Amino acid sequence: KGKSTSNGFEFCGTWKEFFDLLWVSHEKANQDIANLKAFGEEALESMSRMGIGYREMRQYRKLPEDQKLALLEVAKTGDKDSFLDLAEEIIARHAKEKEALGQELEEAKAEKQATDQLLENKNKRIDQLERANQRIKTMPADEAAAALREEATKYLNETQGMVQGR
Repeated sequence: KGKSTSNGFEFCGTWKEFFDLLWVSHEKANQDIANLKAFGEEALESMSRMGIGYREMRQYRKLPEDQKLALLEVAKTGDKDSFLDLAEEIIARHAKEKEALGQELEEAKAEKQATDQLLENKNKRIDQLERANQRIKTMPADEAAAALREEATKYLNETQGMVQGR
């Protein structure tokens, strides 16, 4: 920070500037650091010698810790075929688990939606009953009795229709 180039440009001292001077993108440097932290120097060098690329390493970093450790142990042996076989097996198993979790999530969402709908219907019915109750309380007794008789008759007719079949 504070240093100047020959053309008068002054450096701010940022991470990006540092790697620009090294002709390395800061994204690649960040990936290299993430790989080093995730795999360790020995395994990272072994994986590089086997020709494992950045895309694969990014996938391997996303794996659960126990599966990542199993990969690292095989990587340290330097046996590329064993490493690739294990990696494919782990990734396939991880994909199946992810798919199963996705299905569980969809089922949970559908169940929640159904529960929300039931709750909404229940609340609407409670509101209707509460309004009817308030209306009846404010009516004269003979009008309230007539309204209740009318509503009871309506439900009776609906029930008879369902029993007899429409």
